[in-house]
Amino acid sequence: MLNSKLFYLYLATLDIAFPDDLFNLALLTPLTKEQEAQRQSIAEVLWKRQASKLDLLNHREITSFLRQVSGDQNIVDYVFSDKKDRSPERTLQLNNDLFEKLSVPPGQPVAPDQIFVSMTTFNRDDYGNDFMDALGQRLFDHPEQVDAIPCIRSVILDPWAIYTHEYDQMGMFNFFTDIFIPKLRKEVNLLCK
Repeated sequence: MLNSKLFYLYLATLDIAFPDDLFNLALLTPLTKEQEAQRQSIAEVLWKRQASKLDLLNHREITSFLRQVSGDQNIVDYVFSDKKDRSPERTLQLNNDLFEKLSVPPGQPVAPDQIFVSMTTFNRDDYGNDFMDALGQRLFDHPEQVDAIPCIRSVILDPWAIYTHEYDQMGMFNFFTDIFIPKLRKEVNLLCK
């Protein structure tokens, strides 16, 4: 659960850490207004200082934030949109293309550095107007006209994802900041060119 919430925070502060990225990211569970006000200082700790897990757990603002953030699940849902084209069609294409890029077809070998995401699509008929409009407002100019929103999904199952962010035989290491997010950003930026 802790690693899922930390991954959520990394994604929630991605635009602060990398303002030149060609995409926007909307989390399925948005931050509250109070949490939005803390994003800059959280980004400083997560991205610039690259605090270890122990540092994060001893940081009062981070631990308070973690208690309130997101749901109590190991699933983090998010949607990418192209900064140059926020249309529903482009958003659907971008997320579908990303899913295809970060998937391995059945029977194919998995590359040693492969990262995976899953994907779902929220449909207005299934999820209703309130849900679709709330998510759509963070993505589109006219959310009430959108009937389907794609959603990338990361399931965090590794309890050691950031435990290894301490000095040991391999040096400093954090799966989210050293492997997953750089590869994810690279693929989305390439798809937005």
